[in-house]
Amino acid sequence: MRRRLQGQLPEPQFHTIPDVCLILCLGHTKVYDLIKREHLPVQKFGRATRVPVKHFQQWLQERPQGIA
Repeated sequence: MRRRLQGQLPEPQFHTIPDVCLILCLGHTKVYDLIKREHLPVQKFGRATRVPVKHFQQWLQERPQGIA
């Protein structure tokens, strides 16, 4: 459970893979494909894979628009 700091939760620094799936409306397999083939930035914590929020936003902005 997250600890409350002065009544508010801190802004998350990382997205989980399910978070990224929801944000991009994609499945797990496609998100892992983006990590491998399109260098979606990740940080590993043991076996846990997290996507840094700041780098995720930058990665999205750098992607060409309208390319499937």
